[in-house]
Amino acid sequence: MNKHGFTLIEIMVVIVIMGILAAVAVPKLFGNVAKAKVSEVPVAAGAYIKLQDVFLAEKTALGNWSAIGYVAPGNGKTNNFCYNQGTMTENTTTVEQQGESLIGWAASNAATLNDCKAGGWWSLAINVQGSNDAAYNHNVSSNECSALVNGWVLGTTMSGSCESTSVAQKETTGEKPNSEKNPSGEEIKDQGQQGPSQAELDAQKQQEEEKKKAEEMQKQQAAQSAVQAAKEAFNKCTGNTCTKEEKDRLKEAWDNEKEKCKQLYGNAVCKD
Repeated sequence: MNKHGFTLIEIMVVIVIMGILAAVAVPKLFGNVAKAKVSEVPVAAGAYIKLQDVFLAEKTALGNWSAIGYVAPGNGKTNNFCYNQGTMTENTTTVEQQGESLIGWAASNAATLNDCKAGGWWSLAINVQGSNDAAYNHNVSSNECSALVNGWVLGTTMSGSCESTSVAQKETTGEKPNSEKNPSGEEIKDQGQQGPSQAELDAQKQQEEEKKKAEEMQKQQAAQSAVQAAKEAFNKCTGNTCTKEEKDRLKEAWDNEKEKCKQLYGNAVCKD
């Protein structure tokens, strides 16, 4: 039997083909990975736009993140992006005050994503159209970053370091937005937002304990009822109505119910 192996030329052809496939597939793979990481940006921007539109329709003004109730992914920082509220630092900006390049939302990639270098910017530049309608320009800082997500084009964005330009959100400041302080600098609690009093907490705890006791009592009664039912079934099984095998099965069922009850609640509860 003759054995035929691969020739050197055949092996070289295979290597060349594998190299071509790798040259095509690997960059495409990296591109898909980068696009997957950037996918959080349009979702976060869309949530911001919805909240800003509602605020504008109700207040005839633009609001910063705190005013409109927006919270960025990861409270402002994820594994891939840092978020900030751009140039809109005032709580509200009236339509008359709104400038041409007012940026109300921005995100910057923390690491290089394919050809998009770290520190790139995605920004929403807001242009008010009328008293309660706005257009949002989806801008990026480079064409390489623009290639990663549809609908974002080269335009006015934030610049510099995201961490240094970002405005602290209410979840990270340790202080409630618009909170009042007394002369000593201590925050004055909003009486309408106070938690339950100690008396209310104690009453709630007592109610929970009583509820648990009632549930436990119901379980004990159910176990006792099961024992009694098995006992009655055994006692009703006489020579005229049951065979010996049936009586033995009923006795076994009775014993099993007693054993389960005693294991859970003891002999005092599970009497015959």
